[in-house]
Amino acid sequence: MAASEPKTRRRRAATRAPANGTVEIRKQDLQELLDALRSARDGEIGVRLQAQKSGVMGDVAKAFNSLAERREALTTELGRVSKVIGREGRMTERAQLRGAKGAWAQSVDSVNSMIEDLVRPTIERRRCRSRSRAAR
Repeated sequence: MAASEPKTRRRRAATRAPANGTVEIRKQDLQELLDALRSARDGEIGVRLQAQKSGVMGDVAKAFNSLAERREALTTELGRVSKVIGREGRMTERAQLRGAKGAWAQSVDSVNSMIEDLVRPTIERRRCRSRSRAAR
């Protein structure tokens, strides 16, 4: 039983964080994060980190992946709205991003405000034409 005791101590020491609050992170993990950040910055879609990691790097990977998913959802939604309004002519369509908060919600609101400003004159002209035709 005494022989297994040092092994147990080593395991605990390896997983225990130092008293000063620092966390050991492998250089490879940081390089993967840096590569993913640069790819996302450059507009690449589908960039993800392995979320199976434990500890802080696992939390960082999950947060990065959530951020990437949100960014890609906004890109997809803007493409959808562009097609629906621009090509299909459905002037009442607006962008939506489920669960958007902060700058994400501001971005969606700004796009919708721009759509409203661009669409309003077209809708008003249609109404005026309809009224003038009805008056004849």
